[in-house]
Amino acid sequence: LSNFTVIDISRTPINVFENVEAFIRAYMIAFPVEKTGLMISSVPTILKEALKNSKSWDDLINNLKVLADSAENAVRKATIEWILKNIEETIKPEMNSGKGWMWDFRTNVVLDFSNLNENQKSFFAEFILNMIWKKLQQEERMECVIFIDEAHRILRKSWMFVSVLDEMAREIRGLGGTL
Repeated sequence: LSNFTVIDISRTPINVFENVEAFIRAYMIAFPVEKTGLMISSVPTILKEALKNSKSWDDLINNLKVLADSAENAVRKATIEWILKNIEETIKPEMNSGKGWMWDFRTNVVLDFSNLNENQKSFFAEFILNMIWKKLQQEERMECVIFIDEAHRILRKSWMFVSVLDEMAREIRGLGGTL
């Protein structure tokens, strides 16, 4: 790995609030709804509402608490509380707070997810891949190789969302990349 910079994602600030759609997609992939009694289809809408004015994990958590307190019914409240629990207990926001990092595509990097739990791996990998994919689609053709060791560990599906890897696998060659 002498030609590569290794970046430990557990110690790297990532601004997950810069792209609401990427956050929602990453959340839905990391936390597929398997619990009954929740308004599954409302999870993306609730997240979008809570993320609207969020610049930090504390903002997001506070916004979700306000939404839970003002929920018009028990099912919506349970759904918001489920989202809140996943964020507070599983993502561990204190680990990844800050102004954000994104590699510039001119350097070789290895993103190390080994110090994260499975949900964290899935969430942050999906978020970062969404941001990389967005960048690749905006740039003129560039050479890029993305290698994902044990990709099956982050390839999850929810009933509404499929990992960005699915789209990348079909279209990346046309943009000068390899997956």
